[in-house]
Amino acid sequence: SNQLTSRSFETSNESKKANNDALVVFPNPSNGVISVELEEESLRQAKLEVVNAQGKVVHEEKFQQVSSFYASDLDLSHLPKGVYFVLLRTNNGQFVRQLVLE
Repeated sequence: SNQLTSRSFETSNESKKANNDALVVFPNPSNGVISVELEEESLRQAKLEVVNAQGKVVHEEKFQQVSSFYASDLDLSHLPKGVYFVLLRTNNGQFVRQLVLE
């Protein structure tokens, strides 16, 4: 089955339990254009990945010098409809949100 959980993306460093609620992805479900927001203390760098249900990275962005509030707009309308995972890897841990494109 293709049921991937965010557990698949957890790092081995269990002490870095990121609060996934801090990562906001909207609208969700989406027709392709989404906003990603994260408010997190002492955020310095962030790498954004969009991963499909097979675990393949289909979109990637790197950010340097982000402040404690991160916001980005993505156009994913070129991707096939389906379930994706938005991963934000930061110096403060990793955040995961499921995203449905329809």
